[in-house]
Amino acid sequence: MLEQVKSLEPFGAGNPKPVFLTKGLLVRDTPFVMKDKHLKLMLEDNERRRFEAVWWDGVERSKKRTLNTGSRIELAYTAEANNWQGNTRLQLVVEDIRVEE
Repeated sequence: MLEQVKSLEPFGAGNPKPVFLTKGLLVRDTPFVMKDKHLKLMLEDNERRRFEAVWWDGVERSKKRTLNTGSRIELAYTAEANNWQGNTRLQLVVEDIRVEE
C-alpha cells in the first residue's frame, strides 16, 4: 500500500495526500499520550490485523469523544512509513475519528 501511495508523489497544494477511511476498527488498548498532546492508538480490523495510528494534537482534538478499549471507530487517515531503529512499518496518521454506536 505504501508503495502505491508513494507512486502518487509529490504531494502538495495541487496534489494532496490521499485520505483513506476504514470502518469498524477496534481500539485495542487505552490511547497512549505522547508529549502531553499527541495520541498513539493500537487498532485492529475485522480480520484481526493490527495497526498503529498516531493522532497529532489528539488530546485536544479528542475531547468530545470517548476512545475506550473495545470501542469501534471509523478512522479517516493518511498512510506513511514509520522508520525507527532500522525497522519500517505502516503508520496511520489520523485525520479524524468517529466513535461507532
